[in-house]
This record gives sequence, C-alpha cells and structure tokens, in this order.
Amino acid sequence: MNFQHRKRLILQMVEERGSADVPELADLLQTSTMTVRRDLIQLAASGLLYRTRGGAMTIRLAMDTQQF
Repeated sequence: MNFQHRKRLILQMVEERGSADVPELADLLQTSTMTVRRDLIQLAASGLLYRTRGGAMTIRLAMDTQQF
C-alpha cells in the first residue's frame, strides 16, 4: 500500500474517532508500527493532524484540549 492510500485511511480513521493510536493504525493498514509513525510525522508536519505520544488526534480536538 502506498503512502497516499495509507494517508487517506489514517485521516479517515482519525476524523471518525477523533484520535487513533499507532498499533490500531498498523493493524488497519497491515503495516509496521514504524511505517505508521513515519506517516503520522509527515501528516502532522503538513498540518493535517496533531501527533500525540503513541498516536494522533484531530487538530480540532487538540485545540480543545489545550484550552484547559
């Protein structure tokens, strides 16, 4: 599976759930956790999601969390 396809699935899952962790994304994508981590770093650098320890969350949820 190429990055573009993984990217679409990662963003879809994070958007639906609000957040996702690396192991569940690796299971969904049937790839290694290292590949998922690299993909999340790239997506976060592009401003498409917020990278958390062990996963990612939507930018909206991250902004709501930081207000407290």
